[in-house]
Amino acid sequence: MPPKDKRKRGHADILSRRELQAEELADSHGFIEAEHEGEKTVDVTQEDILAEVELGVTKNKWTEFGLSRGPYTLDFTDDGTHLLLAGATGEARLYDLRGRRRKAGPTEVVRVACNETIRTARFCYNSACWALAQKNSLCLYDNEGVRIHDFDRSDSCTSIDYLPYHFLLVSAKGGRGFIEWRDLSTGKFVGTNQTKYLSPRKEALRHNRYNGVCYTAHTDGIARLWTPTLKEEALSFFVHGSGTNSVVPFRDHFLATASNDNVVRIFDIRNPTSSLAVHRLKSTGEVSMDVSQSGLLAIAQGPRVVIWKDANRVVVPSATTETKPVAGSSRGRWTTEDGMYMKHQYVNGLRFHSVRFRPFEDVLGCGLTQGMESLIIPGAGYANLDTLDNNPYATNKEKARALVRRLLDKLPADTIILNPKAFFSVKKPRIVA
Repeated sequence: MPPKDKRKRGHADILSRRELQAEELADSHGFIEAEHEGEKTVDVTQEDILAEVELGVTKNKWTEFGLSRGPYTLDFTDDGTHLLLAGATGEARLYDLRGRRRKAGPTEVVRVACNETIRTARFCYNSACWALAQKNSLCLYDNEGVRIHDFDRSDSCTSIDYLPYHFLLVSAKGGRGFIEWRDLSTGKFVGTNQTKYLSPRKEALRHNRYNGVCYTAHTDGIARLWTPTLKEEALSFFVHGSGTNSVVPFRDHFLATASNDNVVRIFDIRNPTSSLAVHRLKSTGEVSMDVSQSGLLAIAQGPRVVIWKDANRVVVPSATTETKPVAGSSRGRWTTEDGMYMKHQYVNGLRFHSVRFRPFEDVLGCGLTQGMESLIIPGAGYANLDTLDNNPYATNKEKARALVRRLLDKLPADTIILNPKAFFSVKKPRIVA
């Protein structure tokens, strides 16, 4: 073989090996794995993790206790660079998490005193626009703490959510209330849905990034799916006999619901007649749930939070574990701690109020009754970045260009349907004989 052909072949072998390594890195999320028989990842504590990880990971561990305006609700921007912390008694704080000037942990950017109850908070298209559901209004603020807009007819909102691909801010009022869809790019109302029995909890409204459909929890035990183009719900199915107070969709087609009797059930909305799995919680109080980019499900209630790795899979209890049939389900069963990935519990009187995973980082942000804390959850973040979408290392100029690009690529509200793949199907012409 000529030397030139040998060099080409060697270069091709190097490229193929690099491609295989890149695929392996893309498939690996860095989860904790038990090495010896009898070991469980659920027994690993935060102290064990901090003692083993490198310095670049420990900077994501931050705590701030002793805050007196709680309980606190938190939210992250889609690029994971900013944190919004809202106290229920009327104070909101914006933090920068990029650790500038060699300072690790969050840096406070601005603090806003509303002097009225804040029910929940949510980032919109970036850190320069965030929404607060206050007692008597729904308001938008910028990164300098200036109120830039106050929506009319939005009193007593109990839940809000934001659809990034449609630029829609969705708000809901508990009880016999409504669901309103607002386009932040034009300021117009897109649609309104009248509903009843809507749970007054802050996490009773969540949207699915796969199709933009909003899911709501209701006190009559029914989960309902909404789109702005339909007056009635697009889909509804029974989930709990004691009422539902929290919902979170994950992995495109799955839904986790929490009930008033401390039970979390997992459903596949393509066949919601039976639950895939049932998790019995050991605490009492309001439930907060969130899903990471890698599919980890965090369930926080009272002083305890548990993280499930494969929550949508049926976990069959052992023979020594008591099993109970699930009402309205022939498949779901109570699951044991064998299916848990990690857990954390406070013993100093602190209780969880909200939990959110930080994008692109192995971090679970926790809003507590008297402060906030971050928990290191290995494998939670997605390491492969798309510099054209939610780039955490983007400059201010690049962020401005990305916002303009997203506005140009904005999806209309009528594209929110249960099956978005229907837009790619072609109807065959009818042949008349």
